[in-house]
Amino acid sequence: MEYKDFANKPLPDHTKVDYYECLAKLILEKMFPNEFENLEILDKPDLQDDKNGIGVEVTIARNKVQEENESLYAKIESGQVRNRDKAIEKINNSYKPYAMYVDGILVGIPDNDDFERIFKSFSEKIKKLNDDGYKKYMENYLFVYSDILANQQMLNQAISEMNNIQTKHKIRFQKVFVCVPQYIYILNLESKKGESMDIKSFQIGLAERARNMVIQCEVSK
Repeated sequence: MEYKDFANKPLPDHTKVDYYECLAKLILEKMFPNEFENLEILDKPDLQDDKNGIGVEVTIARNKVQEENESLYAKIESGQVRNRDKAIEKINNSYKPYAMYVDGILVGIPDNDDFERIFKSFSEKIKKLNDDGYKKYMENYLFVYSDILANQQMLNQAISEMNNIQTKHKIRFQKVFVCVPQYIYILNLESKKGESMDIKSFQIGLAERARNMVIQCEVSK
């Protein structure tokens, strides 16, 4: 494939490097250049910085149906579905009795602003962190993609719950980054402090760079 083959089309479902891992790398290096110098996209954990002794696991804690709808919607709009009507019908049947595809626009599925999906992902990842074959670092972080809108009280409660979840594990996460539209929440589980940082000025630009990273890997020999 050539670079032009990806123009105005969503990325393939399976690629040589993961888009979300590329984006996490770019966000962390942009926001915290003194901490993350050159994260390598590998596995177990997903991002690794041997020089600074940091490993970052990347995961997604979003509504799965919403994710599927967004992926299918992108394919509809770019003409990559065999049967447009059936694809639209599938989206509209995803949250009955409400239509999710209205006049060419994808409607978001109503959801709760809570940390339950994130806690579930955290529980799964802390177990993997303690498995054999998972590379251990001095600093182990978790980067989570979510749609949650959180206030300071919610961040504080989340830190408390995450520390409670990992109490029984020998190796623990020191920080959790929760990336949402326009913001990133930094949960320092050691200092028990949480903060919200505005990333809307560069989030779209980094998303495009992450996409280009994936495409470059796809077209490389």
